[in-house]
Amino acid sequence: MADRRQIGFAELKDQQFIMLAEGFVHPHVFKALSKVNRIHPKVVYRTSDASILKSMVHAGAGIGFLTETGVTTADDLVSLDLTDEPQPTFYISLAYRKSQRFSETQQALLDSFIQIARDYRLDSTH
Repeated sequence: MADRRQIGFAELKDQQFIMLAEGFVHPHVFKALSKVNRIHPKVVYRTSDASILKSMVHAGAGIGFLTETGVTTADDLVSLDLTDEPQPTFYISLAYRKSQRFSETQQALLDSFIQIARDYRLDSTH
């Protein structure tokens, strides 16, 4: 698999997975993809620590199921894009106190998030 760039979830039916524990969105997406593809991949370990998950994958104990942003080049792991359509949608909430004072950098980031959310809503393909 390491020489590939993408894969269909159904192709992973015989793999052993190391998963993030309940409380993360990943198990819900994993269950949904398993159901849609009518497969029952084996989960050999669950953890609430992404670093442990990545270390176990690196050691060859199984494959992981993370978002693209969960893996960095420093992890020395291969990430494959899932080809399944439709892709799972992740909703992210941003909460802060009304009285919060932001630095210039924080305000710029907040403004970017707000603009992305507005653009997303205006794009009828979502």
